[in-house]
Amino acid sequence: MQQQQLRSSSRSGCVRPATAAAATLRRPLPAPPRGRAASVAARAFADVDPSVATAVAQQAVAYAVVLAGEAAFSRSQLPAGDPGCPQVPVVAGGVAGSVGAAALLKAGAGSAGIAVGLASTGLMVAAAVLRAVRLETLDDDWPGPRAWPAGLALLSFFAFMSFVQTALLPAV
Repeated sequence: MQQQQLRSSSRSGCVRPATAAAATLRRPLPAPPRGRAASVAARAFADVDPSVATAVAQQAVAYAVVLAGEAAFSRSQLPAGDPGCPQVPVVAGGVAGSVGAAALLKAGAGSAGIAVGLASTGLMVAAAVLRAVRLETLDDDWPGPRAWPAGLALLSFFAFMSFVQTALLPAV
């Protein structure tokens, strides 16, 4: 039987194996994936920490509620023919995209949730800026009716950045 050489570490005073191979053998091996579909799904979508996914999903749902509320309020305040009036399909797409991104994040599909969230919030930033520019107002009326779409553009940017930050986090 071969005896293993041991060395003492000067910092910790611990005895450790002399070879790197012996040290590697002591580490537990990860459990093998079960089935091809499980291993592909695990590699493709298990990349967002569950606590981060929960936080971003909560922010996305809150953003969707504010988005829908602002659209309802603005539609009730502006004349029907005003070009700055929020369009129902655009707002519905933004709300559905944000809620869908939250659902995907909570379901463990991090990459898909981030992609949907980036797309929906990015489009809502553009839509809110266009609404603010298209509103018919008097120049001396500040902030006037542009305050709501301008504020929504800022909020949409913050929601967009939450998805950007989640995408830039290191994978789990």
